[in-house]
Amino acid sequence: MEELRDEYDSEESEEAERPPSPHSLATESKLLYRDLLSFASRPRVVDLCVRTRQLQPEPEAQEENENENDEQENEAQWTRDLLPHEQLVARRRENKVLGRRVRGLAERASQLNVVKL
Repeated sequence: MEELRDEYDSEESEEAERPPSPHSLATESKLLYRDLLSFASRPRVVDLCVRTRQLQPEPEAQEENENENDEQENEAQWTRDLLPHEQLVARRRENKVLGRRVRGLAERASQLNVVKL
């Protein structure tokens, strides 16, 4: 999954001191627009085949049990991220982050009297 850009939320103290420049607002709006398009274009469908793969036992060799245990733990973590519930939670989390970024950009734009809210 693509890493979310949340750096704009953490720099509020610096930007509160001085109003943003029109150039920085334009740049930020372009980045945000690109991220919103990327988010909107991703499928909203939950992958259920992970659930069926977990229910089916896989044939395993009994050799090297110690190495397999480590691999199984890593695989369990990886498949846990792909569970339907986790997919929905990740999408909602990304939606909230993008919403905060949009509101933050609107607030900074209103400081310049560019956009009236």
